[in-house]
This record gives sequence, structure tokens and C-alpha cells, in this order.
Amino acid sequence: MESDRSTGSSFDVLNNGDDYIVSNFDTVYPVLRECLTYSTDYTSIGRALKLTFGPCLDLFTIDELEENLFKYACPGARNTFTRTLESIGSTLRNGENCIITNFLQICQEILLQLTNVIGYITKTVPTIKLLSVKSLLLCSTEILYECYQHFIKSEECYGLQFSSMTESLTAFFKKAQVLQFNILQLLSRIEVNYEQYEIDILNEVLTYIYKSGMIVLNLDIKAMADLWKGYICALTKYSEHLKTCHEIDIPLQCLLTNFINNLQNLISGDCIDSQKFEKMVKILCFILKIVIKITEKFNGCIRECQSSLINLLIILNRISDPHLKMLDLSVVNTESLKQLVIGMDPLINHLITDNDFVQEISGVSKDPELDSSKKFGLLLVSCLIVKKLTFSDVSVRKLWFSNDNNILSWIFQLVGKCNYELCLDIKFPGVLIPGKQKKMIDCFEYLLTHISAFLLTSTSKEFTLAETVLLKNVLQPNPWCALLASDIWCIMARSADGELCFNQLKHLCKLVNQIENWPMVPEKLYLEVLMRRLFYLTSQKHRDLLYDLYPPENFLYLWHIFNVQYLSPNLQNLVKSGVNEIGVSQTDKFLSKDDFGKLDFVKMESALLGLEMRCKESNEELESNLAKLWRFDSNLLESRRLGKRYIRALSAATGSVIPYMASKNILTIFQSMKASLASLPPICKLYCLDNIENMGKAVIPSGNSQASIFRLISSLFYEFLTSENVFLRTRSIEVFSNFASVTCHTQIITQSVNQDSALQNKIANHLQRKQHISEDWKLDSFLKKLESTMYKHFCECNAIGEDCDVSEPPAKKISIERTVTENPELDSIISVQKKRSNEN
Repeated sequence: MESDRSTGSSFDVLNNGDDYIVSNFDTVYPVLRECLTYSTDYTSIGRALKLTFGPCLDLFTIDELEENLFKYACPGARNTFTRTLESIGSTLRNGENCIITNFLQICQEILLQLTNVIGYITKTVPTIKLLSVKSLLLCSTEILYECYQHFIKSEECYGLQFSSMTESLTAFFKKAQVLQFNILQLLSRIEVNYEQYEIDILNEVLTYIYKSGMIVLNLDIKAMADLWKGYICALTKYSEHLKTCHEIDIPLQCLLTNFINNLQNLISGDCIDSQKFEKMVKILCFILKIVIKITEKFNGCIRECQSSLINLLIILNRISDPHLKMLDLSVVNTESLKQLVIGMDPLINHLITDNDFVQEISGVSKDPELDSSKKFGLLLVSCLIVKKLTFSDVSVRKLWFSNDNNILSWIFQLVGKCNYELCLDIKFPGVLIPGKQKKMIDCFEYLLTHISAFLLTSTSKEFTLAETVLLKNVLQPNPWCALLASDIWCIMARSADGELCFNQLKHLCKLVNQIENWPMVPEKLYLEVLMRRLFYLTSQKHRDLLYDLYPPENFLYLWHIFNVQYLSPNLQNLVKSGVNEIGVSQTDKFLSKDDFGKLDFVKMESALLGLEMRCKESNEELESNLAKLWRFDSNLLESRRLGKRYIRALSAATGSVIPYMASKNILTIFQSMKASLASLPPICKLYCLDNIENMGKAVIPSGNSQASIFRLISSLFYEFLTSENVFLRTRSIEVFSNFASVTCHTQIITQSVNQDSALQNKIANHLQRKQHISEDWKLDSFLKKLESTMYKHFCECNAIGEDCDVSEPPAKKISIERTVTENPELDSIISVQKKRSNEN
């Protein structure tokens, strides 16, 4: 029945003139409503729409239009527009191309009518209630969305007919742009009472607008800019009420994807033309501004976009100053890209207060399968976040630095994944000091600067967390993590209260006692280096107090680590004397036992390593014991690893005293070394080589043993210099040249190489390169020069046990009020390391 009515003659009354319609409106109005609601005839409904959006407007006030006209006319306009576009598609499929222009004309007429009525309203009143134009707004935005959908698919839809329809489609598109302008004008003037019903209507209108915006991103720049600008203005105006219902993730994700893809194309060099490049950068700047505005107003409501936001920050970081030099771009294009980098700062400002962003950064940083192209960028982004947190409120810092979320831990995890990137020659701007030139620093120093600045502003609770993270990263094998953690720790120690540094060192002393028996794994080495540096940073009072707490008799290993030169003179002598006594005692015990355990070996090894702190006085008993230890068969030790440790410790102890030993002990040591050389692995031979190098400082008195010692050293030198192991051979040449430069016994040099002319040439070439001499030096001329030179040791200070100059003043300490408290986390780590030590 409805379709019958739509084709009947009941709508003929609408064909009368406008004056007749207006004067007989009460009679015509029911027919008009029925036509708009039920008619499928393009002519009838077209006439009805023209009347509704034309002369009938003056019959009602603006507030009455919705209930009397828009309520019926707008759905009819939308249905007619949709059916017309569908008819174009079916007509093209059926090959009836002649009537497509008529269909497009109908669509343009509807757009024009909507444009006129919106224009009429905006010119009549400055503001209008949303409920007075709800149907008009919804209808217009939905039709605009369908227009852009049609345009974006037009080339595919029209196929071969596309070129012939270009003019009609262009006219259609221009009318859609005019409608878009009027919609945005109306949207800017509406008043909302913030009832839920009105918020739902507004949300629906904005949804159609952003859907249109997503399409027009790749369609037309001006239309895109105007549409997104209008959308973001309305969105920010009503953001507080739209947060719970508006699907902001969808438009934001679209903008982010478009931005990232286009920027990657620019970086990859796909855009050669400079003008096109500049144009695209301007578009990206516009998109970035919208993204920043959305993150500001919808903080906490963009969970689904956090991954893309991180990717955006990473790619923006790739075009920052340090990285731009690595990109193959022109100077003009490089300067253009710098405009985008400015957006990182406000974007991070908004994101660091979003807990969802915190969780996303946490998850990505811990991801073991993190894309290699992202890890370095994420590290630098994390550093920028830390830079911002330095000046943030406590509530914001707590989001990032607490028991649940620890950005410091995440940064170290990323540092451990960026070993290669940290070695690259990438420079960052350093801290700008007034009156000085801008300094560029490498990535490691950049990280160190900003992390240290952040931790120096930490509270007592945050400081405890920092200690735990730093210690965990010292006690792991990655050198970058350990070095960064140690440097940060030392900066904190320099700036904090002296009592705090002292307490930290006591904690580390507890820990190192648990791992004393470990082999020299990286973790142990890093911890020893850190303790040595912290010992220097403690006050003289605290250093001396450490001697009282940890006397060498019970804690010898600690005094292998600490530099006794920083103790007061009396304590220096006490430590050195104590170490010598322990050395004699432990070597005596070791030599007197036929059956020894691992613990006996460890005690003896520790005593030997401590002998590097030699007293000025000679100790005949100790030197005799060392000579006997060299006759000990290291193959009797239970493992090859212990054998290496034995030779290392013995070489370290011998090297410090051998230049001042009696000739008989020197002869015994080198005879034993010569006898066991064939069975030693290359690493142990390198340890032995150090003893020969130390003999360069020695003056061997003339006597029965002198010639034998010369022959032994020369023979050992020859074996090392002709070794098949390239590392040993290279090191031997270096040691030989150093030895030749300081020794007063030139006979050793001659005897070492006089039987091998090829070896002589090799040594001569090395000396020539080392001396940077242009003429070809011969070995003979080198020896003659040595003989004519007044003999002098180059390293007398340490050689004879004199105190070195350690008068360098400690760094000025910044006063930081921080309570010295026990750190249960450190105690937990100590207990874990103790367990590992027992297992070892």
C-alpha cells in the first residue's frame, strides 16, 4: 500500500507553486510528510525536499523546525541519497551508463539543499540548541560520509568510465566540500545541555565526522585539514562529557598509522621532489598537532593506541638531530623534518601521566622478542621520559618509579639489548653550561647524565629502589649495564652525604665476602671495580674506619680490592705488613701439606694476590716460598681451571717482588718456568710473560747466576716471540720492545734474537713503527743507542714501594638530605649471592 501511494496522484499537489504551498500549508503539510516518509519517486521526493528546505522554513521558528520539518525531511533526504548512490553502482554493472549523470545531479541537488538550510540557520541565529537541529546534523554528517566513501572508491567503481565522469565527479566533490564547511559552522554554534541523550547525539555526529576524516586523509588536503580541525575543536570543547562514550581510539589509531607510514616513506627517500617533501612535512605537522591535542584531552582513554604512540615516538626520535646525520637526505629536507621533532616534547608531557602508557612501555621493554629496529629508539624515548620525570610531581614519578613500575629497570634491560648501537658514533647535545660552547656527547654519557639527574632528585624510598636496580645490574655479565650502573652509583655517592656512601660500601663488603671464592667472572670483576671507586669517594675518616671493621687478617680479599694508598700512612704500613705476614703463613701451610682441599688453595691464592701491595722491606722467607711455589706441579690441582688460577695468582705475586729478589731465587723461578712452559696453556704463558716484563726494572748483580739468568730470560723470550699463538706472539713483541727500552742488560736483547734473522727483522719493523722513524732501523743501531743512554727506570715510584702521589682532592659534595636506612633489597641480594657461592 505504501509503495502504491508513493506512485499515485496524491502528491500532485506538491507541484503547485511555492506561493500556493505556503498559503495552503495546513492542507499540504500532511501530503508533504507522507511524501517524505513513503515516496520512492525521485521527482516527488525531490520536490518535497525543495519545499521543506526552501519556502517552508519561514513558516516556523528555528526551534520548531526540528519537530515540524527536519524530523521527516532529513531521513527522506538520507534514504534518497543512499538509494541514488546504490543505483549508480547497479547501473554501471548493467552497462546503462547514460543515466549516471542524472543520478549524480540528484545527489548534488540534495547536497545543495542541505547546504542552504544549514546556511539559513547559521545566518539567522548566533547559537542554537543541539536538539533543535539533531536530525539535520545527523543527516548531513552521514550523507557527507557517504560522499567521501563514494569518492575514494570512484576510480574502482567507474572503471573505464572514470575519465569521462571526471567533470561531474569534481562538481559533486566541490558541493560536498561546501556542505562540510557549513556542517562545521553549525557544529561550532550549537549549545549542549549535557543530558545523556544530547551527549549520545553529539557522539554520533562526531563519529560520522571522524569517519569522513579517516577517508579524506588520502583524498584532499584542504578538505582533510578543515574537517579534522572542526572535529578536534568540537572534541576538545566537549571532551569531559565524551570520554566515556566516544571511541577516540579509532580516529587516533588512524592518524597515527597515517603519520608513521608517511614519515617512513619520507625517511626512506621515496619522495625525491623537495616541494612534495615540504608539503608532506606540513601535513604531518598538522596531524601531529591533532594527536597531541587528543592525548591531552583524552588522557587515560586511549589504551588501544599506546603501542602506536610508542612507535610514533620511536620514529620521531629517528629524525632527531643525532640520527639525521645518518640519513641520506638533503639539507633542505633535513631542516624540514626538524619541525616534527618539536612535537615530541608536548606529546611526552601528556603521555607520562597516563598509566596505560606506563604499562605499555613496561611490556615492550621486557619483551624478549623486541624488534631490533625499535630497541634503541625505545631506549632513547625512555631516557626522554626520565628527563621529564626529573621535573615532574611526586604523583607522576610514582607512576614510573615504584615497586610495581620501575623505569630504571626497564632502561637497563634495553641497554643490555643495545650493545651494538651504544658503540655507534652518534652524538647528543650535552648539558649547556653558561659561558661555554655547546658540547656534544655520546649515547652512554647522554644516558648517564639524565638518569643521574633523575636519581639525584629522588626521595628516600626512590633511592632505595635505585640502589637495588643498580646493584642487580652490577652483578650481571653485560659490560654496558655494569659500567652504566657503576658510573651512576659513583655520581650519587659524590653528591650524597658521606655517611650514605660509607653505609653502601659496608653493604657491598658483606656481599663481596659471599662471592670471594668465585672464579673471576664478569659480575665479580664489576663489583670489585665499583667498590674500589666508592672507596676513593669515601672520606678519610670512613676509610680508616673500614680498616677497623675489616682488618686484613680476617678480610684479606677486601684489601685486594681497596687501594691502600688512600689510607693514612700508618694504616698503609699496617695493611702491607699484614698482607706480607699472611702471604708467608699461607704459602708455608700450602707447601707443607701433601693433601690439600679447595679451601686451602683459595686461601693461598688470596694471599698471593695480596702480595702486590709489597712493603719496602725485603722478606727473604716470602721470596723463598714464592720460588718453591714455582716448582710446584700445577697439574696436580683438581681441575684445569684451578691450574690457571694458580699460575695467575703466582705470577701476580712474583711480578711485584721479582725485580728485587736475590739472584738464586730469580734463577729458581725462571728454571721452573722454563721447565713447565711446554705444558702450560697460552693464557698461563701470558701470565708468565708479565714476570719477564717486570725484570726490565731489575739490576741483576754480577755473579755466578747472572749469565744463567740472562740465558733463561733470553730463551723464554725466544719461545714467546716464535709462538704459534698469534695473541701470545703479538703480546711478546710488545713486551720485548718495552723491556728493551728500560733494561740496563742489553745482552738479554741480543741473545734473544741473535740466532734468527727473520725474528730480528720483525722486531726491527715493530720498533720502527713504534718510534715513528722514517729511516729503516736495524737492531744493532738500536742496541748501540741503548748502550749510550744513561740508565734510568721509568717506573721507580711504584717499583721500590714508594708512595704514589694521591693528593688529588675529592670531588666537591653536594649536600643532599637523605636518611641513611637499611635496604632490605640489598640484604636479599646478598643472601641470594651467598646461596650461589655455596653452590659454586
